[in-house]
Amino acid sequence: MFAPGRGEAGANLMGRIGEVQREERAADRLGRDPAPATSLRGSQICLTHDKLRADDDEMVRLGRLRHNHRSLSTTLMRLRLPLLGLLLSTLVSGCAVDNRLGPGLGQALLEGPVRTYATQQATEVAREALTLAEATYDEMGTPRDLAAARLAWLATRLAYDRGAPFFFVAAPELNQALDGRFDDPLAATGLRRLEPVLFSAQPISASHLEDLGRQLRSAGVALANAMPDPARQVGLAALLGSMSAQAAVVGTKLDGSDSPYASASHLSIEQNLLGLQAMYLALSPAVQSADPALHDQLTALFAGLLQQIHGQPSVDAVRNKIRFLRDCDALSSALVAIGAALGLTVSAPVDVT
Repeated sequence: MFAPGRGEAGANLMGRIGEVQREERAADRLGRDPAPATSLRGSQICLTHDKLRADDDEMVRLGRLRHNHRSLSTTLMRLRLPLLGLLLSTLVSGCAVDNRLGPGLGQALLEGPVRTYATQQATEVAREALTLAEATYDEMGTPRDLAAARLAWLATRLAYDRGAPFFFVAAPELNQALDGRFDDPLAATGLRRLEPVLFSAQPISASHLEDLGRQLRSAGVALANAMPDPARQVGLAALLGSMSAQAAVVGTKLDGSDSPYASASHLSIEQNLLGLQAMYLALSPAVQSADPALHDQLTALFAGLLQQIHGQPSVDAVRNKIRFLRDCDALSSALVAIGAALGLTVSAPVDVT
């Protein structure tokens, strides 16, 4: 609800929302060009090798919106999201989130800066998967450039880790192709299947490696096509549940089993946390207004967890694993609590066995 004594502000806000919506509908009937609005989420991208690289600079630019010195509400206004900009301007002026508006505001933030961030990560996945595929061409029984393939695998892995919470709910069918687990008999491709081929001491089958690289490239391009597609609807409650589940799983990576051949579990953990933090920062205006204490708790948990893992050479170097696991659990619970703050029901069933 709006804060006591601000009923008039709430009524004015609802009236202004109606005016904005009527103005936009009228403009649409007059045939006003809506093209600038699509620049944030994009239309379906038909990615070829050259087109992907040409699009990358634009996606990186969009992905840096949260680093811009303009206020988020001003940025959203410039991106032709006036209703969202208006809501955020109202929050800045001191109005608390009405439970009737909380889910809508959170959903608008999801479809704006959160989807933009996920699209940037998907573009990075596709770009690095293309590099990996080029490096794993079979040239007379030998991979073209094994060192380059290993670097590209790591870059692809970390970009996927940053965007994973969004990818899981926006394109679940691609997870099997991109992130197939060792213990899943149906996962014949993906980053985890590539890891032992690239990094183990066993002899390499160049033809098999080329096939895996080609399949990863196809899945990466499909992911980059999928993320900006507005038909790929993602609900706020589903995203929060996915973020909570990811936070819970992060702690289980401390045993190193997530990356047994490349020994990259510590890097994966950090990038998971950075991705979660970026998505939360995009949603935080709504959370901060609805529940300032929850916002402060989440901010502190992200800072503390990143401090514990940043710069460590391996998972073994994390000094207090009990604390890290406890903080991951607290982060997972706090992400679920966002739902209650915004008037949503969120659940995050996680199987970490």
